[in-house]
Amino acid sequence: PEFDLPDAAAFAWLIQVFRKASGMKTPSDFPLEVLFEPWKNPTAQLSFLKYAIGASPTLFSFAHCASQLPFTSEVVGDGSPNAAWSCRQLLTTLFELANRGDCFAQVRHILEAPEEDYPAVLLVGLVMISCAERDWSGMCHSITQRLLNKFLWPSARAQEESTRTLALLW
Repeated sequence: PEFDLPDAAAFAWLIQVFRKASGMKTPSDFPLEVLFEPWKNPTAQLSFLKYAIGASPTLFSFAHCASQLPFTSEVVGDGSPNAAWSCRQLLTTLFELANRGDCFAQVRHILEAPEEDYPAVLLVGLVMISCAERDWSGMCHSITQRLLNKFLWPSARAQEESTRTLALLW
């Protein structure tokens, strides 16, 4: 079965239909656990996750994820308006999808945004999911290495964020 959300508008429509059908009142009522279990169609799962990650927090939120990164909000921020990058299960699911089907390039593309916009949250998340202990095609390791280099040798304007992030890691 083919399922592919063509754009953010289609995602918004799908969530609104789900809200009406299920009686869901707020974004925190969405059952996130179904997104983190393996789907029979990994491309469809990745399509849904891609738009969920970029959604407005009034439409979709990861803030109620059971595996939120500890201490990140006060130290390095929330990791996007809808708290997507603070959700360990999301990171784990993305790396698992990278190893299934033809999803590697799509996952790498999705991770470019937090690597640029939320590097501290992403680094904490990658360390927390212990990417060194799993075989995720080297993607997790290479992103972690790039981010560590950024925080170990920061520019003058990034020194404070670097200090906070490294202190959180240690």
